[in-house]
Amino acid sequence: MIVFMERTFLLPLLRLLSLKQDPLNAQRWVEKRAEKLATSFLRKIGFTILLRNVTIEGYKLDLVCREKQTLVFVVVKSHYSAIFEEWPIQIDQKEKSRLIAAAYSYLKLLKEASVPFRFDTVEILFLEKSFPKVIHTRNVFGRETHASQLPLPKGRSL
Repeated sequence: MIVFMERTFLLPLLRLLSLKQDPLNAQRWVEKRAEKLATSFLRKIGFTILLRNVTIEGYKLDLVCREKQTLVFVVVKSHYSAIFEEWPIQIDQKEKSRLIAAAYSYLKLLKEASVPFRFDTVEILFLEKSFPKVIHTRNVFGRETHASQLPLPKGRSL
């Protein structure tokens, strides 16, 4: 797990504080900022961003990246808090199934079942009186794998 603080996002955070009166706009703004910060962070640590906010066969992927020879499907989560606290990233079984199905859909488009891939999360914590914090967790579902090593979701084939 990597924790990273980004100074360039302090001014936009001030805008977030002014959006507190409009929670729906504030949530959209937080999600958009979180994705930008996650993308910036991943590039800084050597990832190549391939796709952002893509829907393939009805399945949504936040980020599709490459780190060396490994394809990385990244889930971006964001939180806003007055103080820093560890938020456990929650990916329930339903979301896990959707992510795996989305990965299969993407691999099916590539027509390449032998590409090693994994699932990472990037959690952005927007803090009221500090810089945003970025927490990157690798391999949230276990080890790096190939499509042939995972059970196919119902109705899916490569």
